Amino acid sequence: MTRPAWPLAELARRLADAPALSELRAGHLDVRATFGASYAALSAPARRAFRLLGSVAADGVAAWTVAALAGATVHDVDGSLEELAAAGLITAGDADAADQPRYRMHDLLRGFAAELFVTEESGRSRAAALRRVAATARDHAAGAARELPLAFAPPPPGIPARTPPCPEGGVWLTAERGVLVAVAETTARAGLVREAAELAYALAPFLIVRGFHDDAVRMLGTAADAAAAAGDAAAETRLRLVRADAEVDRRRAGGVADEFRHLLDRCSLAGDQHAAAYASLGVAATLEADLGSALTAATLAAERFDALGDGHGLLSAWTEIAAIQFFLGRHDVAAATCRRALARAEGNSAVHRARFLRMLGIACYETGRVEEAIGYYRACLDLCRDLRWSTGERLALHRLAQAEAALGRHDTATGILLRCAEMFVNAGDTRGEALISYTLGEISRWRGDERAALAHFTTCLHRLDPLNEHVWSARTRDQIARSRAALG
Repeated sequence: MTRPAWPLAELARRLADAPALSELRAGHLDVRATFGASYAALSAPARRAFRLLGSVAADGVAAWTVAALAGATVHDVDGSLEELAAAGLITAGDADAADQPRYRMHDLLRGFAAELFVTEESGRSRAAALRRVAATARDHAAGAARELPLAFAPPPPGIPARTPPCPEGGVWLTAERGVLVAVAETTARAGLVREAAELAYALAPFLIVRGFHDDAVRMLGTAADAAAAAGDAAAETRLRLVRADAEVDRRRAGGVADEFRHLLDRCSLAGDQHAAAYASLGVAATLEADLGSALTAATLAAERFDALGDGHGLLSAWTEIAAIQFFLGRHDVAAATCRRALARAEGNSAVHRARFLRMLGIACYETGRVEEAIGYYRACLDLCRDLRWSTGERLALHRLAQAEAALGRHDTATGILLRCAEMFVNAGDTRGEALISYTLGEISRWRGDERAALAHFTTCLHRLDPLNEHVWSARTRDQIARSRAALG
């Protein structure tokens, strides 16, 4: 390309809007022709491996991805990958965190490979390759995520049993996150709805628990849109349930309240009582301003899950029920719910167990058994760290600091809070930052500094989202009023 008068913005637009390789010509130099010559010199298996690498827009892949696309073993494709690296068409990088060599391709080369995937592979061959890689990705993701809860929808058959923490699985999912999301989205856009939906279902718990909510929402939305376009209402409903739950997990329940109600109506009309139970539980999660209705909806969901034999759904419902009971001040009842859930959670998701341990700690704290609460918080922390569940760790640390402060260990509590605040900031968790300010306000009051307490409570209120944090907003306003009354 020789256009020195063109501004960079125009050059960037052309490279983005048109096939980039068509723009990269200058005299006798033609990038596509150069790539084509290198491609033509490859062996037939290496040429196919190169084409297949263009099917999924991922930054780097391990050999299993290419093997799955090709319908071969990793051993079968090793030689082709070495040939591509020797030809300069891919770069063989260092091993990833899961000890897998990763192969990367320049964006322009990936675009060239994507063109070849379309022009040299038949439609049937392309669909078969994507089905294979999606199925392999689904199986790997489901196996690696056994320590996590199932996604927020009726589980498809064949889901592996949940097991104790498995560090190797978590490391593998972390290394492969970009590829797995890309495969799910590519498969959905190709109209392979069942394959995309199953992979998205298997992968969503990891993305949500580890805080990759943007990835989860985008992937699930793409798959749900594909299901809607294909007329698969059941798959669309389940995907939208999981996507809405991802928004609840990052404290955006108010934004999906109408979605859950729409899904509940849709499930009821379709006679899908299982999906309707999840939608009902989703509705409960959006009713913080009406706790009575929230408890009714969550209890109805729990009864349906129990009747359907859905243990994961039942544990999720008990989590919501216990939280509502806490907000209503029914701490002993909430503790009983948690103990029953912990007995049921044995052998299920470790995340569920961590949640109920933390909630039991809250029940003990609120009823004056602070030392006992600390024991539950520490047990929860240990499990969260084994799971590498940073959200659970932050929440447990905050509660531990509150309990230490209540016992008069203010310096210890403040140190924990400072460490915890940094974690909330790094995670972009403004609600967590608000609750840190709330606890700092409590510590200031216990130390006799009501003016500092007022400042902390005021900061807390400013950071809370009043649309999604009705209970904490009301509590904080009460504390501000108490501080102002004390200060005259």
